[in-house]
Amino acid sequence: MKMISSEINVELTNVCSMDCDFCSLSEITRKKGFMSDDVFYKTIDEITSEKLTKLVLPFLMGESLLHKQWFEYLSYLTYKCNNSNISTCLVTNGAQLNKKTVDLLKKTELNDLYISCQQYNESGFDCRRIKQGITYETYMSQVFDSVKDLSVNSNLKVSVYYLNTTSELAQKTLGSGYVDTNNKGSDIVSLWYEKFKKWGIKTYQLEEKIDISDNAEQEIGLTDNFSIIFKPFTTWGHVLRGDSYISPEGRKVYDISCSHIDGNTLAIFCDGQIGICCEDYDAEINFGNIRDISLVDVLNSKKYKNVISNFKKGIPILEKCRNCLNLS
Repeated sequence: MKMISSEINVELTNVCSMDCDFCSLSEITRKKGFMSDDVFYKTIDEITSEKLTKLVLPFLMGESLLHKQWFEYLSYLTYKCNNSNISTCLVTNGAQLNKKTVDLLKKTELNDLYISCQQYNESGFDCRRIKQGITYETYMSQVFDSVKDLSVNSNLKVSVYYLNTTSELAQKTLGSGYVDTNNKGSDIVSLWYEKFKKWGIKTYQLEEKIDISDNAEQEIGLTDNFSIIFKPFTTWGHVLRGDSYISPEGRKVYDISCSHIDGNTLAIFCDGQIGICCEDYDAEINFGNIRDISLVDVLNSKKYKNVISNFKKGIPILEKCRNCLNLS
């Protein structure tokens, strides 16, 4: 029986316009670069012709909108996936969002757009170390304008991520610039309600309390096509474990697991290497290169099946897998 992956990441680039203090991007040992035509088209053609997954995410460790061919790639990918009944979702940090970019996004067949806003205030924004010199006010204006445009002029589902740092570990490590209390979460929801009211867009009545304590994930839907998601802070498998990371106060940092990984995933990195997920950002669990092997063969290989089997049994394949399996 043909193996199907629950989701497949396609990394257009591992170059980013930010250097966030909660991200493992600076720890990557892979060469920085951009996906080439031969890797991209072979990957998408195989995924869609064989219907190898339910969801394709055209990003991984970098900012996909930095790729010079992002519109060409995203148009092709979303068209092919739509014809194969495969959903598509793009995550962007928001720094590249402007009128031109949003207009191009509306021309694709993308299903979901997640804007990784993350910070609560300017202090948190400064910790993201944006490389293109835009201010906090300019950044937030770009996010608001993009959400308004997409809400009014498209059917694209948009969600905005904020980093939930209610855990003691996250607060010690990252400071107060993120969402570390329920009250801060409520402030953000109220801000977005006011924006939609100003834009003349009808919203749902808020019927649930903001409860993001203990690093919980919570999604608040404001309209049919817009939601706010408070995403838990994680320590990226191994990168922030023990002696490998020391907080500004000199405290050692230990593990908080990624809660959404089920093991049945696949990642095609920008250089064609095939790995398992974003937590394994250096493709230590390596199934070969897309240039030399088909994804069908990877998904049906003994190695891949063993990885999935062990993961479901709670057996770590790498040391960092102990984190996602809550074994640390």
